[in-house]
Amino acid sequence: MADSAARVAVLGGTGLLGYAAVRALRVRGADVRALARDVDERVVERLPGLGGIPLHAIDAFACADEELAQLLRGCDGLAYCLGPDDRTSPPAPAADFYRTWLVEQTERICRIARAAGVERIVVLGSYFMTWDRMHPELGVAAHHPYVQARVDQAARAIAAGGGRAAGGADVAILEIPYVFGTQPGVVPFWKDWVFDRVRAMPVVLYPDGGTSVVTTKLVGEAVAGALAGPPDEPGTQRWVHGGRYPLSDVQLTWAHLLRIILDAMGRPGRRIVTIPRLLAEPGAWALGREARTGGREPGVQPRWLMRDVMCQRLWMDDTDSRAALGYTGGGVAAAIAETVRAAYRS
Repeated sequence: MADSAARVAVLGGTGLLGYAAVRALRVRGADVRALARDVDERVVERLPGLGGIPLHAIDAFACADEELAQLLRGCDGLAYCLGPDDRTSPPAPAADFYRTWLVEQTERICRIARAAGVERIVVLGSYFMTWDRMHPELGVAAHHPYVQARVDQAARAIAAGGGRAAGGADVAILEIPYVFGTQPGVVPFWKDWVFDRVRAMPVVLYPDGGTSVVTTKLVGEAVAGALAGPPDEPGTQRWVHGGRYPLSDVQLTWAHLLRIILDAMGRPGRRIVTIPRLLAEPGAWALGREARTGGREPGVQPRWLMRDVMCQRLWMDDTDSRAALGYTGGGVAAAIAETVRAAYRS
């Protein structure tokens, strides 16, 4: 890779993070091909960063192994930007759903990529894995099917890759926290998940915790750093096979994050009241009962949500990740504000 442009396939190349990866890889001079279920002229018009690169319509989860292998041959690297996240409440049991679509499919595709000659694979994961490692006493993975699936996904992807030293592919896991950023023509998922709810509250009541936050641009830079090399050493690889790299940029309490959101909504005077776990838990439990009544089960269990997540400060140290992947960051507040504006843009 040091002697020529990196050749990289991005699975999920039209999604929020996949598209950011495509753009960042192109900036680094990589030879990129985008693979996604929905690729047509309208997508290219909406996402101008896809213009001029090979686009392939494929359902990687449903296609034959050889069909995917043909598209991956000739590629040095693969960015894996697929799979459900923790907002999903699948039919119970949630563990079976996530095992199929996060664990088994990721393992399968990593094996296909290895057999096709891909040497480097980056899997986009979750910072819940980081939190689980940081605080084993909480038992986060044991409590939440989504987190357990992410842990298993990473382990089986790494095993499927096997490592270049053993004649396989090196695999790195990027552990991603809250992400803000926009895509042309797409209403941000944040609108339904957080913005509309906060907007409707005369007084915003929220747990007393916080989170690491990044932008889509930073995630794209991290993928590009892994697969095309850091900006100062193009074509090199600083990360190691089996490495788990939490991404972070700023650490925000929920109150601070919500203040940025409310300011962007034009509601700077809206009061925010942080509530302790004891008062927050009944509302979470009610959501769990509602889901069970409908035969569904959240991937992050409401019973443990406040104790394990929302009333904690999930703040990650990304010093090693920055050194290995070469990203810089910045612009988080601006990205949050732009995401709010995009949510309500008519």
